[in-house]
Formats: sequence, structure tokens, C-alpha cells
Amino acid sequence: MRSNIRKLRKDKNLSQAELGKIIGVSQQIISRMERDRNRIEIDNLLSLADYFHVSTDYILAYDEGSVAGLADRSARKRDLLDEDTEQEIRALEQRVSVDQEGLFDLLVGLKRYLA
Repeated sequence: MRSNIRKLRKDKNLSQAELGKIIGVSQQIISRMERDRNRIEIDNLLSLADYFHVSTDYILAYDEGSVAGLADRSARKRDLLDEDTEQEIRALEQRVSVDQEGLFDLLVGLKRYLA
């Protein structure tokens, strides 16, 4: 399943290079994010969500309406994290007793607050 990045970009009549310049990445990174969403770094994901004024779930094309989509949401989010963020989550999970979904949402909130 592909993300909605291409659709959002096309809706604003932007090229990959233009969108890359807006969020501070290369055209090649935008191309990779549009084709294969397994390695979207959280900074880029948050920048896209802020620019397009949509949720990160919308960008990642999560189907929140289906039970299967909700059940798989946390695992799929974990696949999108860069390696450093994933290590931070593992360290926090050992110290704090919270579910992964709540932890991910906390990290996203903190990232936006600190940005």
C-alpha cells in the first residue's frame, strides 16, 4: 500500500523537487517516500503533515475505518520509524509501562513541541 504523498503533492501541483525544497529534502527522497513508505523518517513525516495540514495517518494511508487497519496500525507505525527513534522507543518501553500506540503519539507530540 502506498502513502498519500503523491496525491497530496499532485493536488497542490507541486513537483517532487518543489515539495522536497519546501520540507528540506531532495527530490530523490520524495520519490522514495512516494514509492515505498517503509523508511519515512519521522521528521519528514511531521513536516509533510504540517505542510499539507493533514494527519500523519492520512499521509501514510492508514484505513482507520477497518478493524484490521486499527489492529495493525501500531505495528505499521513502528516499521516507519528510523533506527534511532526505534532505539529510543525500546529504551522507553523498558522503563515505562505504556502501549506502543500511546508511546508513538507521545513522541510525535514531543517532536512537534520541540520543533
